[in-house]
This record gives sequence, C-alpha cells and structure tokens, in this order.
Amino acid sequence: MNSVIRKPLATGIVHVPPGEKASSRLGLVGVVGETGLEVMRAVPRWDRTVLVAVLKAPRRIARDHWFGPGRTVYTRTVETPVALGTGAVCIATTDPSGICDLIGIRPADEIDMPWLDPVALARVEGRYARLELHRPPETRGQSKPRDRSV
Repeated sequence: MNSVIRKPLATGIVHVPPGEKASSRLGLVGVVGETGLEVMRAVPRWDRTVLVAVLKAPRRIARDHWFGPGRTVYTRTVETPVALGTGAVCIATTDPSGICDLIGIRPADEIDMPWLDPVALARVEGRYARLELHRPPETRGQSKPRDRSV
C-alpha cells in the first residue's frame, strides 16, 4: 500500500509560542481556536513523520471557457499543504493539567538550528489552517510477510 497516513490534529489559527520565537530552536507550534489553544487528542508518537499545516482559504476562479464569458466560479476553500518539518513527534503543554496543546517535530540529529522550517512557519503563522501529521510509506517500517502456512 503506497498511500500516506494522515492524522488531523486541530484546526484554527496557527500560533508559535513566544518562548519558541525567542529561542533559535523553533520546535513547537499550536492552534488557537475560539477558547484559546486547541487541545490535540490522541497524538501518535511516530518516530519519522512530517508535520503539515494545511492552509484553508476561499478562492475565486474564473472559468470563461467552461461557463461562458464573464462567469466566475466560487469555491468554498482551497487547501494548500505546507510542510513544517520532518522527524520525531514531540508534544508539550501550556496548561497546568498537562493536556497536550503544542506539537513539534524533533529532527534526528537534534542540532541547534530551527527544528521547524522558518520560511514555512512564517507562511502559516497567524493564518487559518489544519495541523496534520503525514506518514509517507517510505517513513514506515518494512512490513513482514504473513505466515500463511496455518
């Protein structure tokens, strides 16, 4: 099976905590909803995955040759995936109760440079998006063949 496993985490305005901005690490990101940071439930602890912010924006597309001159088609949303980083999943919390509301990606080498892509982070910060974890087939372990002798 060659499909990508997708795990949606939260939807809202992408937020980088002030502590992450002050440090050079840039390792964690959260999503702000109507009541504050959104809680991320059942976050898988994959060791090799891609953190993706799927930007959701309304678009207007002109299709003159399909619908006649001057006709414009309005779509509800166009989703644009932006890869923020690749590595192992790490979670954190700002809540004293310990509920996960921040997620990050720790690279394999853990060097002192930004863990998440600063250009991609600048593109999605403050915008409405859905955070997802993507696990492509090449990052999953090799499956062992089943024993069919039984």
